[in-house]
Amino acid sequence: MVDYPASELFPHVTQCFPLVLTLPNGQQQLTRAVYGIPSDATQHEERREPRAAGPKPEPGPTPASECDSVPRPPADLLDQLLSLVTANLGPMYTRHARAIYGAGRQSWPARKRAEMETPGLVYVVYSDSHSQPLVFMSLLLTDEPELGQELAARVLYLFEIHVSDIIRGQGLGTHLLRDCLGGTLASLSRASPSVLGAELTVFSENQRALRLYLALGMHVAAWSPQDRRAQVRRRTRAIAYDSSLVTRPAYYILFWPAAS
Repeated sequence: MVDYPASELFPHVTQCFPLVLTLPNGQQQLTRAVYGIPSDATQHEERREPRAAGPKPEPGPTPASECDSVPRPPADLLDQLLSLVTANLGPMYTRHARAIYGAGRQSWPARKRAEMETPGLVYVVYSDSHSQPLVFMSLLLTDEPELGQELAARVLYLFEIHVSDIIRGQGLGTHLLRDCLGGTLASLSRASPSVLGAELTVFSENQRALRLYLALGMHVAAWSPQDRRAQVRRRTRAIAYDSSLVTRPAYYILFWPAAS
């Protein structure tokens, strides 16, 4: 797989995500900051799992000005974002860490923190007046060989989207996905026809998020882990009957095709 420089995705993100996010009650505004992980960042040893969240159709050398044009997120900010991930999905990560990261001695927070410095990641962070991040998304422009194109097919991979529980339930996630992520995808696909859609991973037990993604037009990708159905013979005092037992995978991979 090829992950593309943050500098390729950065201008599309800054164009499509508003500078200020006004909450529906009109009483609070969140200000935007956009960061990127440079392509010369040290890559962590474990491969990111699961994977298969631009103007140039093919990968090329990292521009000399990338570090200047795309600010890198401060380490303490990434720590704050990890705390938001933990607050929202910590129990799910604890239950499914082996399915996502494989066996290993490191805890899932340590692996997630290393993953957050994947070269090419672009962060969109919305913070309150006290510089406390309440919303963030992280995105990566990457190849998706499972799409089976003769030429390299690319996707906008959504690594993370998190909204703090203190402002949840106001439609911010829907707006960011439908309008901002959707706008970024449209901008990318216009600039480069090799960008075929957006992709993300969602825990199968995260039914609220899954319903939202499906309502927006995403679908379970053909290369995603799938539900397994087993016929089970059951018996009551009166009758015996067959029923299906559904076993869900730890996560699904969803795909959102770019508008043609």
